[in-house]
Amino acid sequence: MYYILNERNGKEIHDSKINTATSNYIVNHLDLDEPAVFFSIHKPTVMVGRYQNAYAEVDQRYLEENNIFLLRRLSGGGAVYHDMGNIMFMLTGPSEGSGQKHFVEYSKPILEAISALGVENVQASGRNDLQIGDQKFSGTSFYSTKEHFMFGATISYDLNKEVAEKVLKPNKRKLKAHRTKSVKGRMTNVKEHLDYPYSEWSTSEFRDYIVCHIFDVETIDQVKTYVLTDEDWEQIDKIADETFNNPEWNWGNRSDFELKNTRRFKQGTFEFYADIEDGKITRSQILGDFFAKEDFNRLTIDLEGKEFQPSQIEEVLMKHDLEKILSDLTVEQLLTLIFDEEEEE
Repeated sequence: MYYILNERNGKEIHDSKINTATSNYIVNHLDLDEPAVFFSIHKPTVMVGRYQNAYAEVDQRYLEENNIFLLRRLSGGGAVYHDMGNIMFMLTGPSEGSGQKHFVEYSKPILEAISALGVENVQASGRNDLQIGDQKFSGTSFYSTKEHFMFGATISYDLNKEVAEKVLKPNKRKLKAHRTKSVKGRMTNVKEHLDYPYSEWSTSEFRDYIVCHIFDVETIDQVKTYVLTDEDWEQIDKIADETFNNPEWNWGNRSDFELKNTRRFKQGTFEFYADIEDGKITRSQILGDFFAKEDFNRLTIDLEGKEFQPSQIEEVLMKHDLEKILSDLTVEQLLTLIFDEEEEE
């Protein structure tokens, strides 16, 4: 396994656009003969999931006034606030199947490393959370191509929770499911649970400890590393400019749909947007914090021109292999979402 250094010309990079482009490049273009891990620490950034409505996830005024960047990642999941007290962890290797099936396996090195510092009740929970007790310190995400997978995790070590609570607008259904009243109330920092001398570590020192634990070595200079080349950086810069520095990608289209329904199922929170004219759907979108295998574009295109009636919509849904879009997704769930029916228990 390689540890890919997040350094350029001897300096660590904290630009979320560059770091996210680096992760993308590693997964899709860097041909290594072994799995690899990559860590990054970002300046203040809100990262939204690939299928989320960015405008619904953040307080835009607070975001702009505090110079917080908004970035859309390639993987699914929910919105997360990052700052210099937060660590991004990425593991990549040959594709092996569903990310959900390997969630606990991929999370294990992080859980074990924190437990080894004397922290109790460190565990994986739900679809993609890592927790200390009943408080979340990490959310995970998964992205894959035919050749490679990327498992990502945030690690809140010394995150500014006050800022996170102000900039994020959490989904009320999600908070109800977790029986908590705020973002801050559900979050915790690993540092809060550490005893001296570990509690004196900086974010970078804690990151280095995690790296050493994963590679089972005493010091960071014993880790097998890969140094990105000038050719690598040329491609990374191109990805950053074309995608992650592109407002159209990061924010998406802000369309004022006439109809908006929201439902929370076991796969996550779903949002259905549509315009209806003369009883027919003229356009629609399905967004959310779920971990989809592919987007809903083909399905929503097929809904265009159809009568907004359950029987007509069900006929369209039945023609699609929903399992290819999202694991365990059912026609009944989508009908419940689209027609704002009684929520699934």
